[in-house]
Amino acid sequence: MFSSDKHVETVAQLIEAVKDYLSQRAEYARLDLAERAVRLLKAIALYALLLFIAIIVAIFVSMALVTWLSHHVGFVTAFLLMAAFHALVLFVVWTFRKPWIERPLVRRLAHLLLE
Repeated sequence: MFSSDKHVETVAQLIEAVKDYLSQRAEYARLDLAERAVRLLKAIALYALLLFIAIIVAIFVSMALVTWLSHHVGFVTAFLLMAAFHALVLFVVWTFRKPWIERPLVRRLAHLLLE
């Protein structure tokens, strides 16, 4: 009874449908992974570009402040004051790195990857 041509053909169609389904699932998984990777790389590139621009702006602002301060306190003292200011900023950023940098970054990357 099971060996009739109709049943064999039905089983063959079922096997072909399962193979097609599995290949489509694999293709979907590859495309989904590629999309997530592209989103992640895009975010990393954007943040790197923004960080680079912020560093350039900070350098020019620092040099402008040193030039302005040098007219009032002297050239060497102006550079020392700017170095002290940068050390203070570094200390504050290092102290608050988790709430200001790590947690928002982890949240953003998790949102990108889990979306």
